[in-house]
Amino acid sequence: MFLRISNYLFKKKDDITDQMKIFDFIWDEIVHGGHWGSLSAVAVALSTVLLLDVPLKPEFIFIVYFGTLSIYTYNHLAEIESDRITNPQRVAHLGKYAFMIPWLVLSYIVIFSLLLLIKGNIHSIIIGLFLLILGLTFNRLGKRLTKKIIGFKTFYTALSWSFLIIFTTVYHLDHIPPYILFFMIFSFLRFVIGTSYCDLKDLVSDKSMGILTLPTVLGKGNFLSFLSFVNLLSIIPLLVAICLGYLPIFSFILVYHFFYSLYYIVKARYTSDVARLCYVMVDGEFIPWPPLLLIGEIITA
Repeated sequence: MFLRISNYLFKKKDDITDQMKIFDFIWDEIVHGGHWGSLSAVAVALSTVLLLDVPLKPEFIFIVYFGTLSIYTYNHLAEIESDRITNPQRVAHLGKYAFMIPWLVLSYIVIFSLLLLIKGNIHSIIIGLFLLILGLTFNRLGKRLTKKIIGFKTFYTALSWSFLIIFTTVYHLDHIPPYILFFMIFSFLRFVIGTSYCDLKDLVSDKSMGILTLPTVLGKGNFLSFLSFVNLLSIIPLLVAICLGYLPIFSFILVYHFFYSLYYIVKARYTSDVARLCYVMVDGEFIPWPPLLLIGEIITA
C-alpha cells in the first residue's frame, strides 16, 4: 500500500515537473524565438489600419507576422556565436533546435512571399519584399556600417520598422494619406528609443568590438539622458497631428508610451541587467497599441 502511494506521489511530481518544463520552453520560445517581437509588428500594422479607418484584410496579419519572424529568426541564428556572452539565455534556447532553424527561416519566408504575391498589389509587393531584404541583410550590413557610422544600426532598424506603416497603408489603400506620415514619424522615434535601449545589454561586447552604438559612444548616463529627450520629443508629431485634425482624437491615448518608456529608462539607471526589460517590456512595447486605440475610440465616440 505504502509503495503504491509513494509511486503515485512521485509520478504526480514528475508530471508537474514535465509540465513546468513544457511551459518554460513555450515561454522561452515566445520571448527568445522572435514571436514576441513579431506580435509587436502585427500590433503596429493593426494600429495603422485603425487610424486609416479601413477594413482589415485578415491575411495581412500573417504576412506581417511571418515576414518579421523570418527576419528575427535568421538574425538570431547569424548572431548565435557572438550572443553566447551577451545573450546566453537566447543561445541556450535556440541551441535546443538549432539544426531546424534554417528550415524554419525558409518556411517563414515562403509563407510570407506566397501570401504577399497572391493577395498583395504591385506596390505592397515591392515594399514588402524590400523590407524583407532590409531585415535579412541587417546582420551583415547594419553591424558592419555601425563600426563606421555612429548609431547606424539603430536608425537602420528604426527606419525599417517605421516603413511597416507605409507597407500596411499601400496594402490596404491605393494611396498614402499625408497624415499617416505623422504617425510614421511618431513610430520612428519610438523605434529609435526601443532599438537603441536594447544596445545597453551589449554595451561591453560592442565596445570591445568597436561597434559605434549610441550607448558605446555616449556612455550609459548620457545615453539615458538622450533617450529621455527623444521620449519627450516623440509625442510632439502625434500631438501636432491631433491638433491639426490629421489624426483622430482617440490616438491621444498613445501618449501613455511616454510614461511606459520613462519607466524602463529610469530603471536602467539603477540596474546593469537590462536584458529582461529588453526581452519583455521593450520588444513587446507596441502590443498594447490596438486595444488602447480601440478603448480610446470607444471613450471618445
